[in-house]
Amino acid sequence: MSFPGKPPGNTARDILSRVIRDLKYLLPGLAGAAAYIIFMEYFFHAVCLSRVLVGLPCPGCGLTRAGVLFLQGRFAESFRMHPLFLMVPAGILLGLYERYLSTRPRHYFTAYLVVTLVLLILLYIVRMKLCFPHTAPMNYDPDNVLTHMLRFGGL
Repeated sequence: MSFPGKPPGNTARDILSRVIRDLKYLLPGLAGAAAYIIFMEYFFHAVCLSRVLVGLPCPGCGLTRAGVLFLQGRFAESFRMHPLFLMVPAGILLGLYERYLSTRPRHYFTAYLVVTLVLLILLYIVRMKLCFPHTAPMNYDPDNVLTHMLRFGGL
């Protein structure tokens, strides 16, 4: 995140004005994400586009369920559902720190995103090799759009 000109102040007023400005900027994206989730849940009963279209899990499949299990105190189940789920709240906290509390631009958050993406892809490959298609969340969903299109086309 770069701060053009003078670095932002860290008074409560400066931070609050940045939060309000950012929320106004992010509002259309948040509304779009909410509409996407509602649409996907209503019509397909799933949010993951990969699972809906081709029936295959994506690298992030299980993150939400892992977080819910963690909040319920079911730590072992949470870790089995997705071992990297704690990287999401850690990344959010790091991003918030860099955006609102840091007095000079740093690039830890960008590096964190790259490392997280690489770890997600590596874990996905390992999980597809070891767990697919018999262990949730790495199981195949035969009720997907591609299967229906192939059946409709007579294939």
